[in-house]
Amino acid sequence: MRKKSAALRLKTAEERLYGKEPSAGDPFELFSAEDLVDGFNQILRSVMLNLDDAFRKRNLNREQIRSALKELKKATEKAAGDLDRLKKLAQEEQKEKLWDLVTRAIEINGAALEGAETGLTSLGPGAGSRDKKGKD
Repeated sequence: MRKKSAALRLKTAEERLYGKEPSAGDPFELFSAEDLVDGFNQILRSVMLNLDDAFRKRNLNREQIRSALKELKKATEKAAGDLDRLKKLAQEEQKEKLWDLVTRAIEINGAALEGAETGLTSLGPGAGSRDKKGKD
């Protein structure tokens, strides 16, 4: 749910910069592009904190943590491209506050990606993965 909500915020922020007006009933109707990017940052920081906390607790299901880290890795890889586009748009439109927020989002997103990769490495291969050497 959070992944989709965060991604939707970036998409909507980009649409606002292209001049697309929100439709009636749009849940983000009252939010500016800056508000949406700030919301993305808050969601991503929350996910990072929750995963870090879960990772440190040894009694939690490691496969669930592995699955969450894989999802985070995938989402942050996609968000990186979205954020780069937003940063270029913010620069073209000379929106300094938005540019600052997107720059911060790029830093947070990069840290989340790095954390997901580090976590996956330290967990090692999952119970469901097998060595495929010698299998054709």
